[in-house]
Amino acid sequence: MDVLKKNKKTVFIAVGCFCAILWTQRDIFTVSTSVGYRILELLYTVCMTLILTKTLLYLLMDKNDSIADRPLYECYIKLFLVQMLAFLPMYTQNFMYGDDLWGFATDFNGNLSTGLYFSRPFISFFYGILPETSFLTIRYFRIVNGMFLFGFGCILLRFIALRTQNLRLAFLISVMAVSSCTAVDCIAYASVYPINSALMISALSFVIYLEARENKGRRKFILLAESGICLFSAFCLYQIGTPIVFLFYLIAEKYGQDQKDGKRFVHAFLYLIYYGITAVAYMLINKALQIFIGVANGQAGRGQMINSLELVRDKIVWFFGNVCPQALSRLVGNVCGNALFQENNMFYQCTFAEKSIGIVLMVILTTLIICSIVITAYQKKSFVYGFIAVVAVPLAFYPFLILPESVFLTYYAMAVILLFLWYAVDGACAVIRVVVMKWNRVRKFERAGNVFLTGLVLIIALQSNYYAENVWVNYCRDSYEYLANHISSELTVRNNVDTILVNGTISPYVGGRDYVIFCVEDILRELGYSPENYHIVQSDNGYYLLSFPEGEIAGMEEVLGHERLEQVLQYYVHDDLYGRWSYNYTIQTQDEMEFLKECFEETGQLATEDEHTISVSMNGFNQRNPF
Repeated sequence: MDVLKKNKKTVFIAVGCFCAILWTQRDIFTVSTSVGYRILELLYTVCMTLILTKTLLYLLMDKNDSIADRPLYECYIKLFLVQMLAFLPMYTQNFMYGDDLWGFATDFNGNLSTGLYFSRPFISFFYGILPETSFLTIRYFRIVNGMFLFGFGCILLRFIALRTQNLRLAFLISVMAVSSCTAVDCIAYASVYPINSALMISALSFVIYLEARENKGRRKFILLAESGICLFSAFCLYQIGTPIVFLFYLIAEKYGQDQKDGKRFVHAFLYLIYYGITAVAYMLINKALQIFIGVANGQAGRGQMINSLELVRDKIVWFFGNVCPQALSRLVGNVCGNALFQENNMFYQCTFAEKSIGIVLMVILTTLIICSIVITAYQKKSFVYGFIAVVAVPLAFYPFLILPESVFLTYYAMAVILLFLWYAVDGACAVIRVVVMKWNRVRKFERAGNVFLTGLVLIIALQSNYYAENVWVNYCRDSYEYLANHISSELTVRNNVDTILVNGTISPYVGGRDYVIFCVEDILRELGYSPENYHIVQSDNGYYLLSFPEGEIAGMEEVLGHERLEQVLQYYVHDDLYGRWSYNYTIQTQDEMEFLKECFEETGQLATEDEHTISVSMNGFNQRNPF
């Protein structure tokens, strides 16, 4: 009777999820009508219906005997409240970061080709949730992203709680994962939204895989298929979110049943094969869809694997010399915010203001990580566990170790940051246990521990709130409004404007020519003007462009001719990774600068100020508002 009742609930939830997935595609069915798109829609609908159903079943209906459900539900609510406090500035205010201006340049029109172009076939469907997204409504898109991140936090919380039987530990790790300064970076930049869903779905995939490993027969193969579908879907959303499974694997290994080293190694190896087969299946299906639908593979250079020993060596040096220290720095930043760092923005690289303090903190965190691995390996009497724990570190960042791109961004490194967090907290707990047992003050320590945990969670949330408000919201919103106010005031009193010239950038990181143009177009739409009626130009120095996309070459050649175009390109180098031409800093004379200025003005990529031009300088803004 209980089984029948549970099956009815499962069917009811599945039908509800199916209807919800169809609703998000309301603007897609009438636009993407070819057979290839219909196959993609069917694939997405089946995968996402399964994922939503399994997520709800796992979080709300998965009964267990080892830990009461009510405390877990209470922790879900507490985690939600903490995240709301941390993310409040981004949920209540409007702002766009650089790539948001590109990603949301126009409202979603139902076309699915963009996702396939970037080899992420499922991401375009997410635009269907909120198809009309602009500067005035962008916060709603962030709220949706935050809910996916919250879902990931709940899965992580439940998984750790069931494995460790320690709700406080599970809650602390989950808070750091979805409510810290690191988590802020995963939704503040709205265009990076796929990372949140990829983290959640990858986590769900491993939970199901672990259940499959504990079952036999037909049930085992069904669960393996479900886990594979989840992991495949995570790849289709954002490949760099999938390595989070190695964090879950290490937690499962630490608290799993004791087993011989040979069996432990075989299990780990089999999971790697399983993960690899899923990745290959994703690549093959994605490529087949691109060919069948006729969509090119965009920015193909970013997907090429490194192919020389020199590049392998450079990657190893970069990973241990840059990525690992930066990931550890984020753990410090989650508690102290920007207080100890030179930079106001921790999204990219960050440097300790006092080098000596940074060294001490790095040594402490590294020691705790080593303690976690060594103590657990000793307790389990397993060399293989120690080996797996060490190998998991590069595996948690593997996409950027096998691909040519070598840039550290917080959301790129979520898996390795959270893996380091787990090791550091686990190592700290091991040290504390030794001290508590030695002093025999268990009850006093538990009371003090509750007070410490409450205080720490509050600090993390407040630091995130401050970081979100002062680093992300204020700067990005103010730069947009600074530009909008200038344009609005000029258009109000002048009716002869046909050109808008912006001198400078809207951000020192992502705010170059393309982003400035997107920003101005968005502003014009918000003001009720048509961007097509204006010639929009960005200039860094009035003489030449720092970069321009390769797609503009044909138009330039048509205006300049082949010979003059070749002369222009002598001062630029082609960037295969991003499909653009970048200035190579080889200009030596004023005549060369005048030549480039003349060429770019002829092509319309630069403009001379006249009575028909609105000119806005961003230099004053950027000097007054350091990022």
